[in-house]
Amino acid sequence: MTAVIYARYSSDNQREESIEGQIRECTAYAEKNDLTVVKHYIDRAISAKTDNRPEFQQMIKDSDKKLFDIVLVWKLDRFARNRYDSARYKTQLKKNSVKLVSATEIISEGPEGIILESVLEGYAEYYSADLSEKVIRGMTENALKGKFTGGAIPFGYTINADRHFEIDPMTAPFVAETFQRYNDGQTMREIRDWLNEKGIKNKRGGPMTFNTIQHMLSNRRYIGELKYRDILIPDAIPPIVSVELFDDVQKKMLKNKKAPARRKAEDDYLLTTKLHCGYCGALMFGESGTSRTGEVHRYYKCATAKKHKGCKKKTVRKQWLEDLVVNQTMQLVRDDAAMESIIAKVMELQDRENTNLPLYEKQLRDAESGIQNMLNAIQAGILTSSTKERLEQLEETKRELEARIAEEKLAKPKVTEEFIRFWLLRFRKLDMRLKDQRQALVDTFINAIYLYDDKVLITFNYKEGTQTITFENVAEATSKRNGSDLDCIPAPKNAVKSKDFMAFLFCKPRLHGFCTVFARSVFSVSDYVGRCIALQSVPFFASGEQSQAQLCLHFRVGMFDLPLTFYRLLVGGKALPFVAALAVLVLIGVLFFNFLLQFSIAVVMIRAGIECAKSILHKAAMRFLHGGGRHIMYVDWEYYKIFYYVAKYQNFTKAARVLGNNQPNITHSMNRLESQLNCVLFIRSNRGVTLTPEGEMLYSRIASAAVQIQDAEEELSASATLEHGTISISATETALNIYLSKKLRDFHTEYPGIRLRISNHSTPQAVLAVKNGEVDFAIVSTPAEIESGLKMVELKPFYEVLVGGRTFTALASQSLTLKELRSYPLISLSDESVTRSLYRQFFLDHGAVLKPDTEAATTDQMLTLVKSELGLAFVPEPMAKEALERGELVQLHLQEIIPTRSICLVYDRHRPLNTAARKFQQMLTKADPPRPAASKQTESISFVSQ
Repeated sequence: MTAVIYARYSSDNQREESIEGQIRECTAYAEKNDLTVVKHYIDRAISAKTDNRPEFQQMIKDSDKKLFDIVLVWKLDRFARNRYDSARYKTQLKKNSVKLVSATEIISEGPEGIILESVLEGYAEYYSADLSEKVIRGMTENALKGKFTGGAIPFGYTINADRHFEIDPMTAPFVAETFQRYNDGQTMREIRDWLNEKGIKNKRGGPMTFNTIQHMLSNRRYIGELKYRDILIPDAIPPIVSVELFDDVQKKMLKNKKAPARRKAEDDYLLTTKLHCGYCGALMFGESGTSRTGEVHRYYKCATAKKHKGCKKKTVRKQWLEDLVVNQTMQLVRDDAAMESIIAKVMELQDRENTNLPLYEKQLRDAESGIQNMLNAIQAGILTSSTKERLEQLEETKRELEARIAEEKLAKPKVTEEFIRFWLLRFRKLDMRLKDQRQALVDTFINAIYLYDDKVLITFNYKEGTQTITFENVAEATSKRNGSDLDCIPAPKNAVKSKDFMAFLFCKPRLHGFCTVFARSVFSVSDYVGRCIALQSVPFFASGEQSQAQLCLHFRVGMFDLPLTFYRLLVGGKALPFVAALAVLVLIGVLFFNFLLQFSIAVVMIRAGIECAKSILHKAAMRFLHGGGRHIMYVDWEYYKIFYYVAKYQNFTKAARVLGNNQPNITHSMNRLESQLNCVLFIRSNRGVTLTPEGEMLYSRIASAAVQIQDAEEELSASATLEHGTISISATETALNIYLSKKLRDFHTEYPGIRLRISNHSTPQAVLAVKNGEVDFAIVSTPAEIESGLKMVELKPFYEVLVGGRTFTALASQSLTLKELRSYPLISLSDESVTRSLYRQFFLDHGAVLKPDTEAATTDQMLTLVKSELGLAFVPEPMAKEALERGELVQLHLQEIIPTRSICLVYDRHRPLNTAARKFQQMLTKADPPRPAASKQTESISFVSQ
């Protein structure tokens, strides 16, 4: 029968040896009753009064898997100290055919056993309740005496040997000054920064935080009060601050808590971070004021104007502006054409294939191949300065390509057209009276808002979505009594009559900053010549990638009336000569400024054109790179996957159903695939599709690839869940007999689907097999020498004994020396073994020489030869134990101490293991540490003497 051991202790004050003692006694009980222990469940520092124990719950859950028959505990109180929990979980174990057994409490199977078990469970619960009451009583007495009752020690105090509080002379002055600074008007954040600048750390060694200061200022222990549960003991602790100062601080904290916020609440302002000043471009923030009647008025104000740095933008009523923006946005949401445009743009962006990733991967393979070739050349002795330089270039290329591939693999989740439409149209159902729904609408659709005194420029989050709200719209809103009562600068009279000429400049993202600065600096005085600027950042909807900037310049025809006005002024003779000269100078300046303006725009456009040309040439070069001028196809595997299912079912609709997609997307993808391959793959009809000869040829290759990929995915999935897999182990004979065989049995019981391949090697051969990658790891016996890159972990120590046949029984009562052994025949392993080398050195260290009369290849052969009365031999005690108990062998005692040996795990730290091997390695390394070898030898000697 199989069993698991559950061990537990309740408090951090108990030691780890408590667990070891429980497991030792439970293991002895299991060996005595022929139980196979398959797993240990251990809960540390957790009381049994609660069932909130991780390992306990895992054990109950694992019992449902029918992997063990018995839960073995040291005593029943380890399982539960609550009768309800005990009955509940024992019933659950019983349903799973698992029995709870106590290793130290003998409970019969009959009716009297039920009574005894109930008494033990009741006593366990009584003991827990009684202990809790005693602990509380003791802690209460300590508190009344002013002693420390546990928990975190307050900053500024220390605890002496008698468990009393003492003032820390190093940190207590900072506590007193903290109270004084707060009382003098400093904020908690300022005090926190001051303490951190002084290098003061909290009790855990970390920096001071806002919460630390707040807790310090409200901690009544600093005035000498000690509280435990419901008991308050005044003057139990040496005070650091006076009661008067402490009370003043508490009043200020209460006042600051109820006082209005020191900063304007950004949550109350809907357009924060999106609203910009139309004149200086700065953000506009919330501002509020209270009138004589006590009514609070809220506005948006330009940050530059607020700092008095020259901007003349007037404040704007908050409610009027937010209602205006929300209403305009809702008009956009209710516009079917606009919604369809957004949906089409999202689908177009999703369908864009990634042509860079296959190219980068091929370049990476080429770079790795080049690096390997260079390394082969270096190993062959070809090492020059150019070789080193070329190798560094290839390694740098490899690093760049790996970074690019990582970026390209950050794929975006693909959504269907129906989901996008559902997600967008649900905004039509929002209630604009609710703040959170208004905020969601603005955050989703609004990109930026530029506010002027005569218009509002709203930039939506999709292309061609800029709409300017004119002064007439503002006046209409004002007439409905929901507008601002502030005075506004009227719009220019020719703003509506003028005919606009629009020039569009498309820039790459790196030029966006230049264009913005250019527009804000050069065009800041453009109103004098009748120009207006609209600078729009156009991010792609749903991708969040700002890909281009659109700069729109409106040249009004009204500016061409300016020379005519000056001509009339001069020729008409109605102006003084000074005025005429001034007019001429102004005309020349305006014309010169216009020339510079046009020249600057031309330079920017030329640079943008050069960048676009470079981008096009770069993409063309990438498609022909490494192809010798031959066009190479880079087709997304998703297209081939869709093609496989369409060809398999010969129907677009069925393929879409299998792939969880819709038929238009499948059709569109196949059209893209045919376009990229430059051939026709399907013959469409009302009944479905039929493959062309080109399609048949492609399907024959894709089908085999798809099947292999599916098989590989299934194998990987099974390997990850430990349903299948293989472990390759190299083991020495000694390690296999006394340690590994039991571990393999336990592992195979838990994971029967894992294949085990065991190779029998000597210790040097096993280590060499690990180094060459022939096995996953090796289990060897010491002494062992390992090279760099390999790691050896001790699993279990063991010792060897000197044994002989029955003819040597008379020597069992004597204590021999190594020199005296020369008078008797010796049996040893071959001269190449590490065991032979160990004992050769052991004999030399004690002035003797090892000269065996018989050599054997294995330890089993040595035991057989000893039983045949051919001589004495040193053998591992676990392998000779059964023969010693049966009297087939006798143990001889030496005056010298036989060196202790160990079973070790050897593995390559630089070579990753598969899931099964990694799991088995964890099982080996997490085994309980063995007891010292000396104590084992003493036990064995006393056993033999019996």
